[in-house]
Amino acid sequence: MYGEFTTPRLIVEDYVSGIPINHYDELIKAGYDLEDIGRKLMLSFIKQVFKDGFFHGDPHPGNIFISDDKIYFIDFGIMGKLDNGMRVALNDILYSFTAQDIEGMMKGILSITSFDTSMNKSTLAQDVERMLAKYSSLDIGVLSITDLIEDLLNVFVKNGLKASPQITILEKAAQEENPLILILDGLNDPHNFGSILRTADATNVTGVIIPKHRAVGVTPVVAKTSTGAVEHVPIARVTNLSQTLDKLKEQGFWVFGTDMNGTPSHKWNTAGKLALIIGNEGKGISPNIKKQVDEMITIPMNGHVQSLNASVAAAVLMYEVFRHKID
Repeated sequence: MYGEFTTPRLIVEDYVSGIPINHYDELIKAGYDLEDIGRKLMLSFIKQVFKDGFFHGDPHPGNIFISDDKIYFIDFGIMGKLDNGMRVALNDILYSFTAQDIEGMMKGILSITSFDTSMNKSTLAQDVERMLAKYSSLDIGVLSITDLIEDLLNVFVKNGLKASPQITILEKAAQEENPLILILDGLNDPHNFGSILRTADATNVTGVIIPKHRAVGVTPVVAKTSTGAVEHVPIARVTNLSQTLDKLKEQGFWVFGTDMNGTPSHKWNTAGKLALIIGNEGKGISPNIKKQVDEMITIPMNGHVQSLNASVAAAVLMYEVFRHKID
C-alpha cells in the first residue's frame, strides 16, 4: 500500500496483473488446476474468517486474480471483522461440520441464534444430519461456500432460528454496496421510533441500532405506529453505542450526525457505507457520541422554527440517501 497517496476513502496499492478467477479457459490454458485453486480459495476463506476474524468482504471474481501460482485479492474497500465470541462459535460449527458431528453442529448453531420454546430439537437434528450428509463425500476443493451458507440459512428458517440482530445487520451490510444503518441516540418517543421504522422500511435501510438503556424500546406503541415495519427492519439493542460506532468504523462505515451547522443535506456525499445518528428529541446527539462523528449534516430550512421533529428529520435524510440509490 502507498501511504503517501492513500486517504480515508482511497487505498492505493500495487497493480496486480493476472487471470480473473472466473476465466476458466485461460486458467486451464495457463496450466492451472481448477480444483486446486478452489481448494486454496476455500482454505484462504477459512483462515480469514475462522482464524483471523478479519476477512475480505467483497470477494467477487473481479477482485480475485491468479498470477505466478498465487491467489491475489484486491480492492479492500469492504472488510469484515468478527469478535472473539462469534469466531469461537463459528469455529465450533466448522469443526463439527468437518467432523460430521450432529450434536456439535446443533450446539454451535444454537449459540449464535435465538429461538422460542416451541423449537423442536429432534427436527433440527434431522435437518442438520441431512445437510451434513449432503456434503460428507465432497472434496473441499469443489465445496461451494455460497451453497453451504444458503443451506445453513435454510436450516435456520425452517426451524424458526434467528441470528442476533447485530449479525443480521452486518450480514446485510456486507451484501450491499451502499448500506445505511440508523443509530438512535437516546430517542424517547415511541411514536417517533415507530415513524422512523416505517420510513426505514420504505427506503431500504439496512438496520437500526438503539441503546438498551435510557431510550425507548420496541413497545406495542412503536409496533402500531410502524404499521408492521418493525417486523421487517432489523433492530439491534446494544449496551454501548460508543463501542458499536468503533466497530462500525472498523467495518468501513462513515459516521454522520445531524446538527444545525454542517454540510447541507443536498450536498451530502452518500456513497459508501453510512451510519447516521439521530439524537434525542430535546438534547440532540450526546457529547461523547458527537466526538465520533466524521461529518455533521444539516437540513436547510427557511421558516421561523429552525428545527424538525426527530422522525421528520430522519425521514428527510433517509430519503436523501435513497434518492441517490435510485438515480
